[in-house]
Amino acid sequence: MVHLVLSKLSGLRLVPTAILAVTSRTTTSKHYDPKFKKLRKEKYLKIELPDYNEDTNSMPKEKLRQKMKERGMMPPRPWIERPFYISATGGVFEPYVPPEGDGKASLASATRAKQAVQLLEKKSKSMMAIRKIKTFDEDFDSKAFCQQAQDIYIKAHESLANNDKRALQLYVTEKAYQEFRHNSNLKTIKWKFLQSLEPPRVCHARCTDC
Repeated sequence: MVHLVLSKLSGLRLVPTAILAVTSRTTTSKHYDPKFKKLRKEKYLKIELPDYNEDTNSMPKEKLRQKMKERGMMPPRPWIERPFYISATGGVFEPYVPPEGDGKASLASATRAKQAVQLLEKKSKSMMAIRKIKTFDEDFDSKAFCQQAQDIYIKAHESLANNDKRALQLYVTEKAYQEFRHNSNLKTIKWKFLQSLEPPRVCHARCTDC
């Protein structure tokens, strides 16, 4: 028996064994020094996040008020702002000032000479302003504009006499509407257009960029 075991062992080839040291890396969130483990733990705070899918419309007011007080939230303010539309300026660019005495000063007087010079300056500015308007609107015609302005003037005063606020808003700007309606509440106004002594004309035109 012993001879058989020795004969089997003699037939085996003995191979030298080699030990390999393989470095293994493990993922861990622990600090290598546990000295300040408690202090590091206190740095993180557990925050209770609100439920954004919560239906607040069907919630009673008392419960909604309680939840808002717990979260330190103020109640939302109601939306009371009204939209407004601005289509005109709040003032007139260089308002038209008629000449003193309705332009009936004597031809030889210094006042008439001064009025003639001022009229020439204003007329040149008006021509430049009309030319500037035509750069934006090529189909602008001063004669057609005069007739349209007269129709608007008549319809605006008729709307004021009839106390039709909606129709008045179609013919006047925001600035002129306040001036039209000033001190006219609960009052009877009689107004009628009879005739025009002379055809309408453009006597004063101004533009911001001339």
